[in-house]
Amino acid sequence: MIIKIFLCITLFAITYVQYINTSYSYLQWLGWCLLFGFCNMLLGVNIAHDAIHQALFKKKWLNKLAGFSFDLIGISSYTWKIKHNYIHHNYPNVINIDVDIEAGPLLRFSPGDKKRWFHRYQHLYAPLIYILFSLHLVFINDILILMKRRYFYPLRRSKFIRVCMGILVQKIFYLFYILIVPCYLLSFPWWQVICGFILMHFTLSFFLALVLLPSHLFEKTTFSDLAANGHIDEDWTIHQFRTTLDFASQSHLVHFLCGGFNTNVVHHLFPAICHCHYKKLSSIIAQRTGELNITYHHLTLKGAIASHFKALKILGTNV
Repeated sequence: MIIKIFLCITLFAITYVQYINTSYSYLQWLGWCLLFGFCNMLLGVNIAHDAIHQALFKKKWLNKLAGFSFDLIGISSYTWKIKHNYIHHNYPNVINIDVDIEAGPLLRFSPGDKKRWFHRYQHLYAPLIYILFSLHLVFINDILILMKRRYFYPLRRSKFIRVCMGILVQKIFYLFYILIVPCYLLSFPWWQVICGFILMHFTLSFFLALVLLPSHLFEKTTFSDLAANGHIDEDWTIHQFRTTLDFASQSHLVHFLCGGFNTNVVHHLFPAICHCHYKKLSSIIAQRTGELNITYHHLTLKGAIASHFKALKILGTNV
């Protein structure tokens, strides 16, 4: 894992240096924008995600430091921890609780969303929205999380204001090094630099969507509502199995690139364990679920992507 951390940081640094390199033609620079977006994805899913779960190092301060790599790619590590660790992991696919299935009016990710006439085509136009995924995470999602004040109820008003100011500073720093610096150094017009920045995010978004979305939105996934007492009337572990998918769990390449997101069942059961162990753990889980007659959802990478779009079609046509 140490080698992987070193490799991801090195690739990120190399591609950023090329991203602000003045010796390339515009087309060559756009090629580096694509590679830089891919390395942003590697940094987020392989380092930041584990660090936020305190699964990367034994020392808490090292995990916190590594978690700032989310901030480096534009996503607030603070709001990610709230929406991912506290909300999504405890309540995956729980309607009106799990923010990951709240996709806005253009997409219907759960039966709890209002069905609109154009959702019947969402399996066709979804990729056009998915390439904006990371831009939404960076510039919209963090604001939406902050606006839901109930997620911050333990914080005093003064602390909440400091959190908001900290996120504002993070966004300013991100825009400075990712847009202002290249606009200053490169000879291209500012609008061409912004086009390259958007192209970089298209790449980041494409791979993030490929890694994140099929895990909880596939044909056989289930959705739950809170009971009147505020609880889910289902065993927590069984709920994780019913709502989560593993794909290509024994593929060395997919496992290396996805940072364990392809073995999301394992991750949801053991979030405090580093993802470098997930490949072996998925084999143990597959064996034990077979012995206990528990359904363990597992597909190939191709099968997971196909199942995701079939689920979109089902949600777009069914009530």
